[in-house]
This record gives sequence, structure tokens and C-alpha cells, in this order.
Amino acid sequence: SLRRIIKQDVPQLRRLTERHKQMCGCEVCLTVASHQRSLNAWRLRRIRFLELESKKDGATDQAIAACNEYQEYFIDPTTNAPRHQKARHAVQEILCQPVVNIGHHHWNCVMRRCTQCPSYALHKQENSDADNAPTIKFHHYQRVTRCSKHGNLLLNAKSCARCDEQHTEDGSIKMGKVRTRKHLTLYTRTIKEFMCEFYLQALEIHAYHLPHVKILSKNSCGKMRIRLFKQIPWSAKTHRDYAERM
Repeated sequence: SLRRIIKQDVPQLRRLTERHKQMCGCEVCLTVASHQRSLNAWRLRRIRFLELESKKDGATDQAIAACNEYQEYFIDPTTNAPRHQKARHAVQEILCQPVVNIGHHHWNCVMRRCTQCPSYALHKQENSDADNAPTIKFHHYQRVTRCSKHGNLLLNAKSCARCDEQHTEDGSIKMGKVRTRKHLTLYTRTIKEFMCEFYLQALEIHAYHLPHVKILSKNSCGKMRIRLFKQIPWSAKTHRDYAERM
């Protein structure tokens, strides 16, 4: 058990770092899930802001109507929950309905070749070009070059200047390791820039990625493989998964 392994104090065991956790995930899924959480949080804050503006003394009918309209757009009246709690719900906005009696979307829709797929309708609160347009903070994967001793370097740098200065012939000072990897980086953009340049692009990739994950899962291809495994006595049972590399 895990408790017994911990008691034995095996030296090869150590706590997972952020890099290890990142390697265990899929970049497409992690990116769009992070964007969806950031967008839902921003929408809730925006509703609170509009509610405060509508309750001020001298608030116009336009401000009250804007608050009610955006709240109806974001909150599902049947569940009283966010309209798109997860990215897989938002993906349905840019795909046609699944094929009847199959349960999966047509592969032209998945490959983004369908001319009938709807476009994502941006609300005017999220499509503002004004100078005082609201901003949003979110995380996005970006390639970063780092030295293990001295931190961030110029992108794609091959060596660390500070390590080179401290280098000695006898090797008494240990040199840092220079690596270029993808890291979740904090961005701040206007809400329209986020929607057009980050969120909608990630959603388009997810619309291609998610059906592949579903069709290769245990509930689709997995069932077929198990059925054939039981029918053919000399077959070998294997397991397959689908994810985009980091």
C-alpha cells in the first residue's frame, strides 16, 4: 500500500513537481479547461459589477437592462449554474448535432470541414473595443528557456551568461542546466483579445481533439476491442489512449 511505501522511506520516491504533473496531462485539455475556468470566473465578477452599477442611485434603465441581459446569457435558468461549466459544454456551440443513433458528431464537423457548423456568438460584454474595456487574467502555455540556477533566460538560449562567468577549470562550481520547455504563463489581456486570440482558438482545437478521445475510449473502440478479444482465442489484450504531446 502507499502508506507502507512511505514508511519504508524509499530514496527513489519524491513528491511530484509541477513539471511531473504537467507531463501527466494533455496540453489541449489542460489549456482549454484553464481558459474555461478563467472565463467563468470573469463572467461571475462581471455580473457582480453590473449588479452594483444597476443598484447605484440614479442608475439608468439601460444599466439595469444590461445587467439582466448578461445574467440571462450566462446563468442557465433550469440549473441556476454557469451556461458552460466545462469546455466540453462550450464545444457544442461550434459543432452540429451528433448523428442520430450513433452518438458521435459527423467526422466533417470534427475535422472542421463542415460548412454548416455554427459560429460561437460573442456577447457584447465580451466583444468590446473601448479604451476602458475590462481585462482578464488567465494562464496559457508558452515556451520558456530557464537555467536551473539563475532562472529565466532569453528564449532558445543555449547557455547561461552568469554560469559562464562563474565557470572554473577545476569544476568546483556546478553549472546550471539550460532547458526550453512549455510552462503555464500568466497573461493579462482585454476580454475581446482573450476571446478571439486565445479562447476561441483553443475551443476549435478542442472540437477536433475531444471526439478523438471519446471514440478511442473504453465506451466506444474499447468495447469493440474487448468483444473481439473474447471472440478470438489467440488475440492479445492491449490498451490505447489518445493525448496531445506537451
